[in-house]
Amino acid sequence: MFFRMMVSAAAILAASSAWAGDQLLLAPASDWVRPVEPGVPGVAETSEVGYRYRLYDAQTRFDDAARHSYVRYRILLQSPEGLGSGGVIALDWSADHEDLTIHHVRVVRQGAVIEVLDTQKFEVLRRETGFENSTVMGQLTAALHPADLRVGDELDVAYTVTRREPVADARPEAVISGGLSSTVEHLHVAASWPENLNMRVRATPGWTVPAVRRRGGFNEIVVDMKNVEPYFVPNDAPRRFFLAREAELSSYDGWGDVVSLMTPHYDRAATLSETSSLRTEVARIKAAHSTQRDQALAALRVVQDQVRYLAILMGEGGWVPTSADEVWRLRQGDCKGKTALLLALLRELGIPADAALVSTDTGDSLAESLPRLRAFDHVLVRAELDGATYWLDGTRANDRVLEQSAFAPYHSALVLTEGRTGLDRIVPIPQATAGAEVVEIVDASAGLFAPAAVTVKTLIRGDDGLEAASTMQNMGPAARQERLDSMRESMGEQMKDIAVTAAYDESLAAYVITVTGRVDGSVLEYGALSPEGLRIRPPQLTKRTTTFLPNAPHVVSYPMSSAGRADYRLPEGTRYDVYGGSLEFDFIGTHYSRTMTVDGARLTGLATASANAYEVTHDEYEKARLAGDTRFGRTPSLTVRGVYQPTVADRAAWATQEAEIDATKRAQSFQTRVRELAALGLYDEATKAADRGVEITADQAGVWAARAGLRLTMGDLDGAEADLDQAEALDPANDSVTYGRLNLASGRGDTRELILAYTRLLRLSPRNVGVLQARAYAYLAAGLGDRAVADMDAALNAASDASKPQAKAEKAALLALLDRTAEAETLSLAAMEEAPHNIQLITSRIDLLIEGGRGAEAMALARTLMQRDASEIEPSTQTLVAALAAGGDTDGAVALTRSLVETNPDNPVMLNEGCWMLTLAGAGLEQADSWCEAALAAQPMSGPIADSRARLRLQQGRHEDALADFDYALSRQAAMPPARYGRGLALIALGREEEGRADLALALRQSPQVVESFRSYTGAR
Repeated sequence: MFFRMMVSAAAILAASSAWAGDQLLLAPASDWVRPVEPGVPGVAETSEVGYRYRLYDAQTRFDDAARHSYVRYRILLQSPEGLGSGGVIALDWSADHEDLTIHHVRVVRQGAVIEVLDTQKFEVLRRETGFENSTVMGQLTAALHPADLRVGDELDVAYTVTRREPVADARPEAVISGGLSSTVEHLHVAASWPENLNMRVRATPGWTVPAVRRRGGFNEIVVDMKNVEPYFVPNDAPRRFFLAREAELSSYDGWGDVVSLMTPHYDRAATLSETSSLRTEVARIKAAHSTQRDQALAALRVVQDQVRYLAILMGEGGWVPTSADEVWRLRQGDCKGKTALLLALLRELGIPADAALVSTDTGDSLAESLPRLRAFDHVLVRAELDGATYWLDGTRANDRVLEQSAFAPYHSALVLTEGRTGLDRIVPIPQATAGAEVVEIVDASAGLFAPAAVTVKTLIRGDDGLEAASTMQNMGPAARQERLDSMRESMGEQMKDIAVTAAYDESLAAYVITVTGRVDGSVLEYGALSPEGLRIRPPQLTKRTTTFLPNAPHVVSYPMSSAGRADYRLPEGTRYDVYGGSLEFDFIGTHYSRTMTVDGARLTGLATASANAYEVTHDEYEKARLAGDTRFGRTPSLTVRGVYQPTVADRAAWATQEAEIDATKRAQSFQTRVRELAALGLYDEATKAADRGVEITADQAGVWAARAGLRLTMGDLDGAEADLDQAEALDPANDSVTYGRLNLASGRGDTRELILAYTRLLRLSPRNVGVLQARAYAYLAAGLGDRAVADMDAALNAASDASKPQAKAEKAALLALLDRTAEAETLSLAAMEEAPHNIQLITSRIDLLIEGGRGAEAMALARTLMQRDASEIEPSTQTLVAALAAGGDTDGAVALTRSLVETNPDNPVMLNEGCWMLTLAGAGLEQADSWCEAALAAQPMSGPIADSRARLRLQQGRHEDALADFDYALSRQAAMPPARYGRGLALIALGREEEGRADLALALRQSPQVVESFRSYTGAR
């Protein structure tokens, strides 16, 4: 049934009462049931929904004998699929304390009524659906498949379940629900109780509390609605919001009444007999463990490991615990029995402990709920140890630390101690270790290009680890080996000699998967080492589209925690630098942190993510979704300082790769080698590798494209073009060729070819925002402003909702370059209004203000941004420095830059950034000079650092020195527009006007935005 009806109540059973139990009853509805009919019969129509409700009527009556739940539904079967899903009647009841009475089953066809029970009978089935989970409920099912059902028929069913309360002295309570996933033409829900019964009523979101009225000696609430549409709660809303459109009824005065009702049951069950064999177990635990903490854990292990879970929920067994002695004798029990056993052991050990009722699914609703016994479906033990509270669950398995036991997010508990009148909040104790942890151990000490021994350990703790271990243990040998083989294959082709083991390690309280092997090729990627496990990735934040409860909070996977560790051994005799290693921040209820350091030739690092809240508000979530956080995109990296000298093992590895039989793999190894040698600045070695690759794998397009890329970097554009021609002839669809053509066109400043290259990419991905924006700048460089704006419009249209503000800011920047200042201003402000906290947008706005000569405004906005966390605004430091300088605060610009450099003052990358920032700002040039010199001393072959010093020399008016540095930078990386533009300015200042103008024009064709790097330069243009 799509409609959910939950009712529960207490009743006093008279000694003379008779109950049918497992006999299905047939009788008319009782007189107390108010007749409710649907409207005019509907007409069958084609619909994706197989059937719809014409009527759903649920009426509940409490009296002195029992609780009676009457239900009548009438559905219109609209399609063949509806005949299958809606044409089956299955009604459940618990035979030990419930009766099921069928009132009628009818088919209404074109106005005629067919009484189905005149020709068919229900079949009574005993279906223990929880049997495989060790749960016996004693439920019966009355099943019927009405014959000759047809599309357009209406199926009309009415029945009553009468329930006598199995727990003595329990009070009447109920939850009546209008939770639908299908439209109901007429919804009628009612509950009634004797006038002398003090029943309170509370409504959940989506409903208001119905008025209580009197009728025939009973109080009554009624919900009567027409054409009720289903509601869809946002998937990431807390569980309490899924209890929408409900009304709670309770005759309990407070939670203390529930405590008084249930506490005696648990106290009796936890009391041991004088001759109890459990006393021997208590003595054993005391003898083996000296501290109460260790004794408590030993008692928990006895209950979890030596008593199997079996729930017999018939009669009072669903609520009243079996005695601890009986549970121990049978070595079996449900949550209640195991709790009684654990209580008995702990109390005998002198450890304060009480039972605590919890809800496994909707615990976060208890704080707002009316007091009800049936608000709970599980029970824990609350124990006090050394002043701390522990929540222990005897139904779990293999808990080896107390903090891990009650790990589920129960939120609240009702502790069964006399005098207790309220709920206790359950706050999970922080775990000393992460729930999931990946450890990378790599030995690359023989050489950065030599084979490296790799070990990857995945540790899964908590329930997930126990479940994984149980699944593996229950597999047969063949299936287990197949699982291990699958893990081995998932490591990819790069890893060789792979071995995989998987087992539960009790000392670590974790399921451990260990993969060992060897990786051939370089541990670097583009000249840097960035361990995968130390990257911090952002959560996926999506915009809500539901109209029901759109502002509900968003859940966080509390108390989720994960960690990644890295331990790399690198070649001795080489100096290394770490960039972006330290990071710590909070985002959407989760704390993130990372450390990565290098000590000599050993790199170590740890990245963690741990939830610190159950949920966040919708406003907080939306602010984060629109603003994002640039810290997620910062990848830590280790780089080589100075010049790396390939080791003997490196060269031996290259020889082995060249002898590789598989031509494709051999070509791939050449491509990697060329790329990484070039990234390390070893151009001679890279050229030898590229030439050797072409020589022995001339039929592979990739090696030609790799050599083309190297030649592009070194400024040999004609040679690069020849290599690209050869690669394209071998494989026209090769991606490396496509991007090589694009880089070649950019290097030459050939805007026509650049536009064609981007157009080819857009044929493959027409809505690629980045490519559309890049082509827009190519059009701008070609003097085709209208087409540039059209591409920016297309990018804006293709952008996701979350990225549209950034796309607007990009278009505003382009409009500013076209001197369409007013339009740029309007669009920039519109982007800021949509996502006012987005740092990238604020940075773009500051750039626009500086470009427009509005230094004071730029500085004011920059100072506002500088109030944010330093780690959050680090990527925007260059713009902030420029803004302070543009506003006249040169001291502030220097101080801000110094604060960034001093986070890692020996790192040449950081020193270069400081030099570049101050130079562009035209402030603190003496400090910039010292940083540039220090950076070049550490990395004397670096083109980017040489470019920074060249730009500084230009600012200082030392044009000859600037020209020399620009020439060197371009020899290391030919396609560097700022260096090309700066070289042109230096040439003009030296009187070589024609050469200089040619360089300026080439740089502008390569990148129209390049002029932004020369705002502070006052020399010849």
